[in-house]
Amino acid sequence: MEDLILVHGAPGDGALWQPVLSRMPHVTVVAPTLAGFGPDPSPEAVGRFGTAFHADELVDLARQRAKPVAIAAWSYACHPVLEALLKQPHLFTSCFLYEPGFSTYLEGEDLEAFNADAGQAFGPIFRALHEEGPEEAMRALFLSSGGFGAFESLAPDRQARYLAGAGAMPLLLGGAPPTTIRMKDLATIRVPTTVAFGEQSRPLFQIASRSVAKSIPDAVLVTVRGGDHMLPERDPDRFAALLLEWLGRGGAAATCTPASQAT
Repeated sequence: MEDLILVHGAPGDGALWQPVLSRMPHVTVVAPTLAGFGPDPSPEAVGRFGTAFHADELVDLARQRAKPVAIAAWSYACHPVLEALLKQPHLFTSCFLYEPGFSTYLEGEDLEAFNADAGQAFGPIFRALHEEGPEEAMRALFLSSGGFGAFESLAPDRQARYLAGAGAMPLLLGGAPPTTIRMKDLATIRVPTTVAFGEQSRPLFQIASRSVAKSIPDAVLVTVRGGDHMLPERDPDRFAALLLEWLGRGGAAATCTPASQAT
């Protein structure tokens, strides 16, 4: 089975993947912490924070491997992964994206629906950041993406780790805008790609996931029954199983629906 680069969501860091990695003992996984994330980001990392810099980080990491690698990402990290595929596709054998969440690859009614839900999703997070600080903004993000109790249900050590990385929240909400990646750009990607989203996730994540899958030629779209945006955190067994199924089939999931046929 090929090596895998597994990229965390936001806020988060590479160490938070441990429950998933423990269920994939026979896979060689590199789980980096992107610059500006985690408990102790360097001042330089904070100054360069953004999807473009994170894409360059992933390209550099892939170059260090002995051969091309598979790459998987959750949420925020899907965007720099897509940019890495556009920049240096030869470094990657396949790609798995769980719920991309930016609007640059949307148009028309999809963009309108995304923006309507994004306003409801992120308004409370912005208010929490400005009125109460990064830690409360992080809690608000969990509430927005995972519903009531999403953060409080975490084990104490998981809560502490996320809170320690809450300094990334001002960068996420007030930093450089994401690189503009249009549907026409995604149409040039030839790396085999699977996009997955939770059946119970917010509309914005479902809309973005469907658009990415439809735009990349021959991409596979997976609907995770009963899942939501916080699936990798809530159910590491199930998320690891999704990754293992994808890797075991060479980056494609035979049980899933081609994006061109998905509804």
